[in-house]
Amino acid sequence: MLKALYLLSFNAFLRLGEVVVKTPLDHGKVIQVGDVTFQMAGKDPISTQIVLNHHKSQKKSDPIIITIQGNPLIAYCPVRCLFNYKNSFPHTSGPLFQFSSGSPVPYSYVTTQLSKAAVFAGLDPKRYKGHSFRIGAATHAAQLGFSENYIQHLGRWNSNVLHRYIRINSFKI
Repeated sequence: MLKALYLLSFNAFLRLGEVVVKTPLDHGKVIQVGDVTFQMAGKDPISTQIVLNHHKSQKKSDPIIITIQGNPLIAYCPVRCLFNYKNSFPHTSGPLFQFSSGSPVPYSYVTTQLSKAAVFAGLDPKRYKGHSFRIGAATHAAQLGFSENYIQHLGRWNSNVLHRYIRINSFKI
């Protein structure tokens, strides 16, 4: 579950508050099971679409559709991992990320597990928080040479705040 959650958060530039609940009142504001669909090639998922109905920079009630392409050649394919998670935990309603009991995964659980993973990997856990996925996604996109406008679009930023997310010394415009 955490692998799918982390890979989805990174690859879709998601805020953790868009995928896991901070409070019980957030139950309906996070990505729901029904908000995820897969495009298949036989039995293999080749892409996924995520409908983001609630997000921080939302000005209208229109949802955003995020499409992620799969890559069967990489070990950490977010599409395949999310597909495997959904098939292992076949909840039919409610938040996408739930424990086997059906209760939604809380933000605090995800960040605690992220800190533990950082320690396990020999990294400083104080440097890895809930926003690390967006920071990593923006930084990676900049390293790949994506334009500032495209990164801003991918991260759904309405201002140039994305500059605080990119953690490299050079940036191609």
